[in-house]
Amino acid sequence: MAFGERTPVRWSRFQRCSAWVGVAAALVVAVAGGLIVWSWALGGGLLDDRVRVLGGAAAVALLSLLPVRRDAQTPLALLGAAVLLPVIMLTVAMSAKITQGISDWVATPESVPATVTGCHKTGTEAEDDDRAGINIYDVFGCTYHWSVNGQTYAQERQSADGESHPDGYRTRVWADGATGAVAEHDPLSLAVLGMFTLGGVAVSLLGCAVALSGLHDTGLMSRQVPDARGRVGEVAAGRR
Repeated sequence: MAFGERTPVRWSRFQRCSAWVGVAAALVVAVAGGLIVWSWALGGGLLDDRVRVLGGAAAVALLSLLPVRRDAQTPLALLGAAVLLPVIMLTVAMSAKITQGISDWVATPESVPATVTGCHKTGTEAEDDDRAGINIYDVFGCTYHWSVNGQTYAQERQSADGESHPDGYRTRVWADGATGAVAEHDPLSLAVLGMFTLGGVAVSLLGCAVALSGLHDTGLMSRQVPDARGRVGEVAAGRR
């Protein structure tokens, strides 16, 4: 036998069905978890029917591993899933954020004049500078006042330029001409978030492909060839 080759394992029909059930349950976990994370990323609630679906599907996915637990690849499969699922969820969260950012950008095409009052420090943030190292700088919040179609609006927002301004300071905001809603237009943030999102999608797809290929290589998700006695799947996992 060549180095790195696996000794063929013949699985029972029940074991192979368990593998398919596990894959289906894992898919449900990814979808339900993705919907929950998407809702959370957009400010929605977490406690709804999707949480129960997620818990039930996760339990089914784990139980489906019991019939094939003797195979040496099962612990690796569990470890791979444990690493891959958070990557998928993070990718979904970033996708939700970038979708919201683009939607807000499209919905606020008008640049309208605004005045600023009540600027105050709201916290600090850290920025990594290749030359100066970690820089800590203050974050300021200000109340913005603007008018659209004769209607005046006011909202406390983070200072767009990161500076504290005196009352009456004049600036401009991007607004929706119908509702008066405002949003930030930050192409650099959207571009960076988009790059990370594409990276997450690539890693997620690659991980799923590797996982399915591994299941195929074990024989759990591939057609098994009868042995010399014409038996298929009669030898349990672990029996060589």
